[in-house]
Amino acid sequence: LSYTVINQDPVANRDLVYSFPSISIVFVDINTIIQRHRNKIDYMKSLYGRISRDGKEFSQISKFYKGVEYEMVNYNTKYYQDLFYILPFYHQEFPAHMKKLIFLDIDLEFFTDLEDLNEEF
Repeated sequence: LSYTVINQDPVANRDLVYSFPSISIVFVDINTIIQRHRNKIDYMKSLYGRISRDGKEFSQISKFYKGVEYEMVNYNTKYYQDLFYILPFYHQEFPAHMKKLIFLDIDLEFFTDLEDLNEEF
């Protein structure tokens, strides 16, 4: 985001001013969250991670179409990492005094002020 804002080509409307809201950055060791919720994370991975029951990094599915059975194999390791399964536990892990918490992917591009997102809550 900062690279985009700083290096953006000049715009026709010179009155346009970009501002970056005050933010607080906190680094969290996700291993402590993962350890406390290991069983639930593993269960979610079995449902959503596209990992076969024997632990291989693919799922094998049999489907029927017009009376014919087809076997499909889906190779997908993207959501195998524990990181993708800790979101449901944030409300239990972060301090209760935090009233708002907005998580964003690093590759998002905004076309509005982030304060608009903050005001949604």
